[in-house]
Amino acid sequence: MKSALLTKSLLAAAALGLGFLSSSASAQTATTAAAPEAAPTAGTGSTDPAYGMLGTRYVGVDYGYLRFDQPRGPQSGHEFDAYYNQPLRPGLDFTAGISDASTGYFGTRPRTDQLLAGLTADQPVNSWFKPFLSGQAGIAFERDAELFSSSGILSERNSSDNFDYVLAAGAEFQVLRALVITPFASYQEIHQFSHDWEYGAKVSYRIVPRVSVSLTPEIDQHHNLGYLAGVNFHF
Repeated sequence: MKSALLTKSLLAAAALGLGFLSSSASAQTATTAAAPEAAPTAGTGSTDPAYGMLGTRYVGVDYGYLRFDQPRGPQSGHEFDAYYNQPLRPGLDFTAGISDASTGYFGTRPRTDQLLAGLTADQPVNSWFKPFLSGQAGIAFERDAELFSSSGILSERNSSDNFDYVLAAGAEFQVLRALVITPFASYQEIHQFSHDWEYGAKVSYRIVPRVSVSLTPEIDQHHNLGYLAGVNFHF
């Protein structure tokens, strides 16, 4: 009697154990099968990365045409920029750049060279909207005036090297996977020389994963215009 009862008990326990193992194996198989659907690979298209500018490492160059709205002095000029962006951690980039702007008007040859470095902090709100704040500081080399008399003799030359800083705010809008538009407003002060507000929007398009092109129209508080076109190399 005891032997039959023990045998039945062992059979019942074995049946329960097999049932438990079978259900566990089924659950693991279902989880494994569901995993690719929950996290598809990057090559499927729907999860391909969006190509923004913030939070990426790149070097770039810009060349621009300047148009001044003033009755006297230079009416147009040219600008060349070179810059570098390096993410330090999510939401924080290091930026550095140099620029050269020059004009020509009769006997004057104003020129401004700048060397700036700073930080850009951003906070994504969703997949397509990323506001940011940035600050840069450095030095501006002003070669502002070479004045000639009507006879062609140099009468005066002014130059100065001054502390320079720029504060900016804006947002990056991911319009398409490879297209971002970044409107911005900035304030720049060159100590004892000038202070200006500037407004613009940078449009960047990623041609291939490692190369993008950009176009930046901008205007300052004096209604002077700038049009900059550039290329960026991402690595």
